[in-house]
Amino acid sequence: MNNDKKLYLYSGLAIVGALISYVAIVYVRKTPNNLDNAAEIKDAETTVSVTSTGEVIDKAQSTVPLSLIEILKKTSAQATTSLINKPIYTKLDDVKVRYSNYVNNGFISNIASSLTNTGTLIGNVVQVVEDKGKLKNNDGRIYKWFKIKPSIVAIEDMNRNKSFLTHVFSANLPIPFFVREDTIKLEK
Repeated sequence: MNNDKKLYLYSGLAIVGALISYVAIVYVRKTPNNLDNAAEIKDAETTVSVTSTGEVIDKAQSTVPLSLIEILKKTSAQATTSLINKPIYTKLDDVKVRYSNYVNNGFISNIASSLTNTGTLIGNVVQVVEDKGKLKNNDGRIYKWFKIKPSIVAIEDMNRNKSFLTHVFSANLPIPFFVREDTIKLEK
């Protein structure tokens, strides 16, 4: 009977600990600094933006190119018809390429690789979709992600940034991936 009491005690403590952890995580996500609209932090030299997930992005990244502004105001389906098979390029250095249309930088992340240089031909647009987690940009609009059929240049750059054991990109069998609207531009 003594062992049963210990089992019940430890099980109860584990359940209470899990509930407290859950409440703490939910509370942190709802604090004023983490609401839907991104907050701006003024630094001495530059201005950076913080998304609702806590991701800090540079002002250059949060500025959308003029050629994309009108397209991004459309629905995902309308944007897809406007951009399908159009080439897109990186507008920043170290653009994160993701397996799915949301930011997950956790222990098991969805980062496929990165594209090193500004102006790299990423590939052609296959589809435009909204952020799966409903993450909003500074304008209060949900981010759009571009599903891309990668170019040879992008495949080589992404493979160069990964170890040979984790190469998943091949020119013979290109795997589509996603890039976010604030990391790309239409013209070189």
